Amino acid sequence: MEISDAQIVHAYEIAKQVFNGQFSTSRGIEVLHLEHGLNEASAGDFINDYKYLRRGQVFHRTMSASAMRYFIEQIFAEHDSSGLNLALASLRLHIQYYEGHTKTTMHRMRSVVDEFELRIDSPTQSATPRAHTREDLRPTTKLLVKSVVELVNIKTDDWKGELPSFHYTDLSLII
Repeated sequence: MEISDAQIVHAYEIAKQVFNGQFSTSRGIEVLHLEHGLNEASAGDFINDYKYLRRGQVFHRTMSASAMRYFIEQIFAEHDSSGLNLALASLRLHIQYYEGHTKTTMHRMRSVVDEFELRIDSPTQSATPRAHTREDLRPTTKLLVKSVVELVNIKTDDWKGELPSFHYTDLSLII
């Protein structure tokens, strides 16, 4: 099952609350599972990976590059370059561990490291996200219409189980 962008956002927030002692790990997993539809193993992985990213330690369970990029972006925004340095150290250790055990190259994770290392090397670079290009907007996952509708906060209470009619050309406005 593919993990949606909305689930990644919720996973980050819950993982942060677990790290800050507001939730136990088991409660965080329960919330992500019951309220946000993540399976329990993935929920636990997100929570643990966040902890290791914040501490600069190696982690063994991987997440998608887009989820990693989001986690590191948020850590950077909330904890400046000190948080970014720890998160990148952790990700580098993870890449080293994973590539050593699987005999593969983690190209996408390496690109995440490269992207954020540029921010460290540039004294004028701030935690403000870079401008997005058209390529950044290209979908990387397939989502159900229901998931997209929820992601953009469209109210569906009065739909009575039916989607409103629209033409495919209307979708070009979203993309």
